[in-house]
Amino acid sequence: MRRQTLAALRCLAFPRHASSMLLGGYLRQVTRRRLYNHKSWDPLHFLSDGGYLARDWPLRKRFDAALYHYRRDFKSYDDSYLRKVEERTGLRLWSRHLDGHHYEMRLVAAEDSRREGDLCVQMRVDDACIACMAFVWIDSATFGDAEGDSIFVTRNQTFRGPGLDTFRTSFKQNSPAYFCFAALCAIGQMDGMRQIYGIRHDCQLSYRPEQAEGFRHSYTDFWEKFGGQPSNRYALKITLPLELRSLASLKPAHRSRAERRRAQWADVATQTGLVLEAHRRVRPVGVRNRRTDTSLTGLIAYWLSAAPEWAYVSLNLV
Repeated sequence: MRRQTLAALRCLAFPRHASSMLLGGYLRQVTRRRLYNHKSWDPLHFLSDGGYLARDWPLRKRFDAALYHYRRDFKSYDDSYLRKVEERTGLRLWSRHLDGHHYEMRLVAAEDSRREGDLCVQMRVDDACIACMAFVWIDSATFGDAEGDSIFVTRNQTFRGPGLDTFRTSFKQNSPAYFCFAALCAIGQMDGMRQIYGIRHDCQLSYRPEQAEGFRHSYTDFWEKFGGQPSNRYALKITLPLELRSLASLKPAHRSRAERRRAQWADVATQTGLVLEAHRRVRPVGVRNRRTDTSLTGLIAYWLSAAPEWAYVSLNLV
């Protein structure tokens, strides 16, 4: 109650934002989501004193980011998508049965307060979550680039346990974090995005100085392996399609393993794109202007042909 009261008072400091929130239907959207998931959460969570998305993220940016995220989510995808994302099971993006185990990737609404991102891509093994990447839809202008839809990845976490060991047995020399990132890159490119953003390790909400090495490993180092470059003090920018090492630069002994990993990520990207395309309410301008016969498969082919070497990144991130 104290946090909600404080958040309500903070709204008074931003009358333009508060007006946009009321006129833009934000509260109606949040109410619908709460009916879907049967859970109570603070509709002004982005103004609570616990922070939102990034450490020391200014209140005005929090307000802008939250309104942009929910407006974009409702504008882009249909009611079936909204319902599935908010329900406990989430929206299945990809699945495989392998070695007697069921693997799947799901897009779900983040649990609890949603401070670390309102949506989350989860990798599950036999229904146990082993990795997640939380994110929000955001305006690229937030990071000094031209206005337009983008993704801000604000949490990257892998959970140790039997499920992770099972994953490593079935997908050798691989990482569930890469699967999650492949799905997010596919979502971004299907929506015509030219870049996405990953949070800096020391700006992540759960960051602790005594754990700096681990956070750097999971965030800043992770984005840099995919070509991430500093955008501002909060994030690194990763250009889409990804620019990675070429196949020709690999030693022959490593090439077959690299091709296998690339095929696995391509499978994730393809299925993810097909699922979200089926729920799209409005097609982004960049995709709508493409020739009709290649609007989906052509974009996937472009992504893979322009940056096929996902597998050539060092796989020691977990």
